[in-house]
Amino acid sequence: MNPNLQAICEKYNYNLPSVVDVILNRYIKEILKELSETVPSLAAKVHTKLTMKQKKQEMEGQIVVERNSEGEVMMPRYNCVTTHTAHCLKRFPL
Repeated sequence: MNPNLQAICEKYNYNLPSVVDVILNRYIKEILKELSETVPSLAAKVHTKLTMKQKKQEMEGQIVVERNSEGEVMMPRYNCVTTHTAHCLKRFPL
């Protein structure tokens, strides 16, 4: 086991606190956005699809979504990463 991981496990007496996936995904995006300043491929725009929540926010004018000439949604790669991204890495390789 990695020493850092072991230290964290010991800190919590091997009863790690649960983390809400929405919060974890927000942290992941923030970290990758900062990292994109030194890793340009993370800032590259990729086409993606909006979530239902994002579609509603766009319709209500709460968010502005960038689209390419074909009307596809374009976002920085770091905004597309979530805790469930591993199976998508073949589609958007870093």
